[in-house]
Amino acid sequence: MTPPLPFGKALMARREQVPAYFFPWYPTMGDFDAAHERRIQSMNDVHE
Repeated sequence: MTPPLPFGKALMARREQVPAYFFPWYPTMGDFDAAHERRIQSMNDVHE
């Protein structure tokens, strides 16, 4: 049994290269994820 970590890393690496097909204004899913993280962070900052 191999640990699932390398697969997860490969998945994330791949995710950063594939286009964000549902959201054409984000070049890649990596950009979409980053924007999503920022959105969550700003919501947390507002609702403390």
